[in-house]
Amino acid sequence: MFLGIYKVPQYKFEDWQLPAGILLGWFAAVVVTILALLMTLAKRVFSRIPDIPRSTLGGVVFGLVGVALPLTLFTGSAQLTTVLHDASTLGAGLLAAIVIAKIFTFAVSQGSGFIGGPIFPSEVGGLQTAPVLIAVVTAYLTMEGVKYFIASRRAASAGRPEHAR
Repeated sequence: MFLGIYKVPQYKFEDWQLPAGILLGWFAAVVVTILALLMTLAKRVFSRIPDIPRSTLGGVVFGLVGVALPLTLFTGSAQLTTVLHDASTLGAGLLAAIVIAKIFTFAVSQGSGFIGGPIFPSEVGGLQTAPVLIAVVTAYLTMEGVKYFIASRRAASAGRPEHAR
């Protein structure tokens, strides 16, 4: 459905991009953790509200964020051109705010019952996807390690006698 919509610029593969994929994977793991926490919080908040007011409130929050930061709206197709072309003038703070707002609105959308859109890959060559693949695998393994650590800590604390807690 999305093939051919985006023109991804070609780039030259360099060896340093592979370890950079590991760093990006760790960064992605942090971002996903923040997303999971916000989604859990949004689900708790919105689960206390009846259906129609819940979706209305979710739409209002989503709309307010969209008015404040228009680059967060929709798939980002139209906005991506602006971000890529004017990134240096937008500033790192605004770009970070956009990313955080996108994460927040996604959590609100999920918590309030809005249906999200598709998540789609970029069209790049096989060698150029190696750093991306390394980032994805690193993020996945990091998150699985964190989940294992949390589960083993819970299991260990559940096995302790009540007076030892």
